[in-house]
Amino acid sequence: MTRSSRLGDVEQPVSHGPLEHLMADRPRWTTLNLAALSAATAASRIPRMADLVGAAAARDRLLQSIADRFPLVDAAERRLLERAVVLERITGGSWESIGAILEESATATEVRFAGAERAFVMMEAFPLRRGPGGNPRRIEPEVLLGADAWARTLDGLAPAWAPLPSSLLRIGDETWLAYELDALGRMRAAVHGHDLPDGVDPLEARLAYESRRLASLAWDVSRDRSGTPDMALLDAIAEATAECAGLVAALAGQNSRQLSQPQGAPVDVEERVSWHSGPLADLPQVAGFAER
Repeated sequence: MTRSSRLGDVEQPVSHGPLEHLMADRPRWTTLNLAALSAATAASRIPRMADLVGAAAARDRLLQSIADRFPLVDAAERRLLERAVVLERITGGSWESIGAILEESATATEVRFAGAERAFVMMEAFPLRRGPGGNPRRIEPEVLLGADAWARTLDGLAPAWAPLPSSLLRIGDETWLAYELDALGRMRAAVHGHDLPDGVDPLEARLAYESRRLASLAWDVSRDRSGTPDMALLDAIAEATAECAGLVAALAGQNSRQLSQPQGAPVDVEERVSWHSGPLADLPQVAGFAER
């Protein structure tokens, strides 16, 4: 079934109920379409910008469309501009090209928005942030937790003549993998370089990195149609699986030690993981998974 809009004809699958939309049609999220979802959600909350939801979701000249409506009148519109700049950067826009749209120098544009770009990619990489008491903090942008629900909300607001935003947010496998590899590079540098944002627990950060790496490796396995298992890839999956298991055990031990620290428990992050994951190294499930 084809639906027409100002963005062109978009092929829409025939839906057989809400479960199909939730499972089969959901976007595969990565940095690129999460930035687009963030901008689209911001646009949906501003009456005079609400028609830009499709442009944001499709990554189609959103920043220029906002610039055409200058001046901005309130904090919500300035937030949308910031998210549009972040989206432009993530899609490969230079500070020079963004500055040209905003009619300011590349240097001024970078000074103005570079912090927002870094804040977004780090929040996307490590969305779990904790306050001084250890309780999870509210994050910004809010769509980084529960992206599917936010996309469905946008679908519910879409006019009948427009493509569903969730369809515009879907990206191809190769694009997804490229952005995932970029994100994993940032995460690895932050974890191993001890350059984590405030409020990020080092163990939770390592688990976020290793679990995301495991998902990427599993995707590589799923697209292999050769019939011959790649043993190096399976070994990497087994290693990442064991690392995740060790980190989960270490986090469980950390949480149980909030009131009482067992004698002999190390303080250093690396030592804590080894201390808790040692008994897990010989898990038959891990070895069996590698053999399969």
